[in-house]
Order: sequence, then structure tokens, then C-alpha cells
Amino acid sequence: MKLKNFSIPVLRDSFNIAVTRFPLAIISAFTCGLISIYMIEMDRKLPGLQRTFFSLAIGLPWLTGIHLLAESYLKSITQKSILFLFGVAFLVFIIIFIAPDFDEDRLERPIRFFSFFIIAHLLVALAPFLKAGNLKRFWEYNKDAFVIWYVGAFYALIIYLGLTMALLAIDKLFDMNVEWKLYAQIFAVIAAGFHPVYVLSNFPNADKPEAIRTSYTKAIRNLCFFILIPLTILYFLILYAYGIKIIDKWELPRGWVSSLVLGFSGIGVITYLLNYLLPDLEENKLSHLFKKYFFYILTPLVILLFVAINRRLTDYGFTPPRYFVLITGIWLFLSCLYFIFSKTDNIKLIPMSLIVFLIFGTMSPFDAFHTSVSSQFKRLAGLLEKNKMLENGKIKSSLAGLEIPDKESVKDLIYALDKMGELNYINSLLSESIPFDTIVYHDPRDFLFEKLGLSQPSEMTEKYETIYLSAADRNDYPIDGYDRIFMFNLYKGNSDDNISLIESGGSSKIVCKKIQDTIPLTDLLLTIDTRHQKSGNEGILDQSFDVNTKMYKYRLYLKNLNYLKGESKLTADYMQAVLLTGKK
Repeated sequence: MKLKNFSIPVLRDSFNIAVTRFPLAIISAFTCGLISIYMIEMDRKLPGLQRTFFSLAIGLPWLTGIHLLAESYLKSITQKSILFLFGVAFLVFIIIFIAPDFDEDRLERPIRFFSFFIIAHLLVALAPFLKAGNLKRFWEYNKDAFVIWYVGAFYALIIYLGLTMALLAIDKLFDMNVEWKLYAQIFAVIAAGFHPVYVLSNFPNADKPEAIRTSYTKAIRNLCFFILIPLTILYFLILYAYGIKIIDKWELPRGWVSSLVLGFSGIGVITYLLNYLLPDLEENKLSHLFKKYFFYILTPLVILLFVAINRRLTDYGFTPPRYFVLITGIWLFLSCLYFIFSKTDNIKLIPMSLIVFLIFGTMSPFDAFHTSVSSQFKRLAGLLEKNKMLENGKIKSSLAGLEIPDKESVKDLIYALDKMGELNYINSLLSESIPFDTIVYHDPRDFLFEKLGLSQPSEMTEKYETIYLSAADRNDYPIDGYDRIFMFNLYKGNSDDNISLIESGGSSKIVCKKIQDTIPLTDLLLTIDTRHQKSGNEGILDQSFDVNTKMYKYRLYLKNLNYLKGESKLTADYMQAVLLTGKK
């Protein structure tokens, strides 16, 4: 179905083809669309329907893969029916046990769900080629599927823009007062209706090599030669330049470099797969060199990734994101070794091995969640043991006497356990267990903090006025005389890996965990409030503020500040700032 031939009969024929070959996938897509239309109309979150909606979004590639398995390997109707029943049952399992509501900050369900989303798409790529077979056909099949998806998305975008522009014109010319919901519902119809029908009605058949559309090779050629390969080279040059910099200065890489390596490596692997047969089809020196040396060039970057993630794991232990950075790095490294030393270069191993790693990382006894919970709990117990707060494995007294940095570290570790849904682990350290599931009127973490002496009681007896201040945008932060820079955006009681904004003893403090120092904010807030009383909101934060402690000097550039003003004290409630630090 080409856009120039678009008509109701053509659309009907495409629908018939798609339904005949992929009936369950089409039902999943259409049901997903109907649910989205209903949720848009209701204009509110419906957790059960939301889980079903996201699961059916997975159902489209998952059930397409199930149909391809049946089409490629099964002959009898009974065998196909059993396989289809399994596919639907597994989708129900995802709805009940895997799909998240995205309302909670727990990590386990969203990560598992996203892993299954990737696995479902990898199944579509692999399903007809599980047996040893022609790599050229495997490449041609996936190349066609890739192009068909993007052509369908382009057509869908054109149709959506055409319909919405027409609707907007009617709205403005005839004062129809069209609600935003209708625009969103049109998008849902096209995304869950037209696009799946287009893709599945044109989906390549791996059993019929004569049906493979070699005309799509030109589109892939242009995409690889003129966009993907140059971009990948540019990305790798940036990372290599950074690698040379850290070797020259002999400093450890920053934590976020691992995310850049993963992102750029992912683009590179996709480019390698799309480019795999292009050097054999036409002469292009860059394409040939990219295929030959890609994994050689990638290997040092993977080593850089290991150095960066090791630093984070050493400082902060495992969390699910860090776990996946590590095992993805291991997968990339093993892939590099295989393609460097193998004479076969079987590209099917890339999606197959990725499925194995995803299953290991989300469903094994050593998955991201078990490993991270164990790591964070050991760090918590070790910190308490270091401060001599444990006796026979139990917390022997209130933790109120801990130094503020250690107190904040304990709270961060408790937050990490709660984010993974394992706050009950803390009970093994308590002489008297807390039934967290039965706490209704308090946040379980706050309840635990008060019980352990990590925070003041939550009752507020004093009336407060909230002051909101902001600064003009700026891009320059002079750093002469300072050796570190931190950027943070925090509410009171929250923290990132380096900075916490807390209230302790009735006054606000910034805890800089990286250098184990605490910055009092009492004088700073008093200065700001005095200026606010004299001149109002304008220009107060447009200058820097200097604060000193015993060992360090600090300079704060505040972008946004909310503080609470009571009769007897000032406390910071929210702060977005750039913090420069240096030794005195």
C-alpha cells in the first residue's frame, strides 16, 4: 500500500491481508487503540486500563513474533492453536504481574516491562531464523521490516498532519470549539489502526525469498552511507578525545560517560547490522572499513565504560540502572571478542545473545533487583557497623547521634531499598519489626526515619510563609580558585548521588557527600530574606553567594529558591543551583 495509491479499497485489502496473516496482533493493536481513545475521553488515569494499554502495546510485536513462529515451523492447526494460546496467556501474565502503572517510583516493574518490550521486538527479528540458515536472507528480511516500519510511520505522520490541519481549519473558521481530546484520539486511531495494518500487510515473508524487495536496499544504503556511519564516527571521535583527556590528566572518567558509551555503541551496533551486506552489494570504501574495523574501534570504549561504571559501583554499590550498564558492557565486550576473532560473523548472535542477557538481568536469581537489594543492604549494614551502631546484627540505639553525612547516607540507602520495593529488608536490622504494608497515614520511609531518629517529628506547630525567588538565566560560572562543580535541583529531604538538601536542628544544610562536608545555609537564607524585605523579588539571586566551612570554601549560583519563613527560623524548601567547591 503506497501513499499515492491510498484509497478505501486499498486500505480494505491491506486490512484483509494483515488480519489473515496476523489476526492476534491486529486484535491487540486495535484493542490498544480503543483503550487509549477511552482513556483520552475520560481524561484521567485508570490504573487497570493503563496496565492493559501498555501490555497490548507489547502485544503487537509479541503476537507478531508468535505468528511468525507458527508460520515458519508449525504445520498442524492444533500445534498453532497451542502456540497462540501460549502467546495470549503470556500477555495476560504481563498485564497482571509485569505491566507498571507508572504512578509509583518503584523500579522493578518498569524495568522488567521495558526488557520484555525489547525481547518482543527481537523475537520478530529472529522468529523465522531460529534454525541455522542463510545470513543474507536474515539480513534482507530484517532490512525490509525496518524500512517498512519507518515508511509506515512516515505515511501515518502525513495522514495525521493532514487530518489535524483540516480539523484545525474547521475549528477556526466555523468556531467549532474542538477539544484537544479529538486530536489525541485521531493520533490513537492512526497509530494503533493505520500503522499496524500498513506494516503487517507489507511484512516480509522469510519463506519466500523471491518476495524480498531489494528496492529497499537503496534506502538503507543512503541511511547508512550519509547519516548513520558518519554520525557513529563522530560520536566515537568524541569519546576517544575524552579518553585521551582522562589519560593525559590521569583522572577517573565521569559517571555519565558510561551512558554515552552505551548510547553511541547502540547506534553503532544498529549501523553495523544495517551496513552488514552493503559492502558486498556495491563499492564504498567507508562502508567496507566500517564493517571491518567497527568492533576493533568499539573495544577500547567498552573498556572505558567498565572503568566508569566500576567507579560508580565502588562509591555507591549496585542499583538496577548500574547493573544494566554493567551487563550491557559485558555483552558489548563479548560481542567485540566474537566479531574480532570469528571467521563467520553470524549477526543472528547479536539479537539472540541480547535476549539471553535481558532474561538473565530481569528474571534470574542474579538479576538486577536481587543483586541491587543485596548490595544496598550490605552497604547499609556496613555503614552502621562502622559507626558501631549494630549489636548482634541489630540496631542497638537511635541513629540520631550519627554525623550528618552518615545520617544522610543511611537515609539514601533506605530510599534506594524502598525504590526497589524492598523496605522490609530493614526489619532484619530492627529488634522489633515494622509492618510497613499496614502503615496508612504516614509515608513508610518517614515513619521509619522518625523511629530511627533520622528526622524530626513531622508535626508543624509554627506558621510559615513560602517565598519564591528565581534568577535570570546565565551560562557562565567563573571557576577560578575552585576545583569542583556540582549542579543540583532538589527539594528538602531529597538527594542525588552527590548532594542532599536537609533540615537538621531547625536549620537548612547542604550535605556534599562527595567531599564529606556539610554547608550551613542559615546565614545565607538570612541575607537573602533581608534583601527580599528591602527590594522585593527582583535581582536577589542574580549574584553569587559565598559560604565557608572549616576545610572548604563554596560559591553558590542560585537559579531558583523556595524558602519557608516562620517567626523563629528560615528553612530552604527547594533549591536549584550550581555549587563550586574548593579547599581553603
